[in-house]
Amino acid sequence: GPSAGMLLADLGADVIKLGTAVRAAASNSPAHPYYLSWNRNKRSIMVDMAQEQGRQLAQSPAGQRDAGIDNCTERVLRTWGMDRAGRARADPRMAGR
Repeated sequence: GPSAGMLLADLGADVIKLGTAVRAAASNSPAHPYYLSWNRNKRSIMVDMAQEQGRQLAQSPAGQRDAGIDNCTERVLRTWGMDRAGRARADPRMAGR
């Protein structure tokens, strides 16, 4: 996930990295060297996916994006409503993708 987003950003795509406030590990900190290398050229936002407002914010650009890359298990995505079925509900263009 991180390397695919980095490559797209390096090629000029507008990449927005969605981070979860709960999982702000040391390597996910802007002060960590890995963060700087893997997330270059990306915009970033941190949300609390345990809150409904955080999940809505994470899904809000669904109808405006051409692609999405995730780096979570299917179980986690399903819990957040961001699995394939959840994305199709948020954006009918995603049905069947």
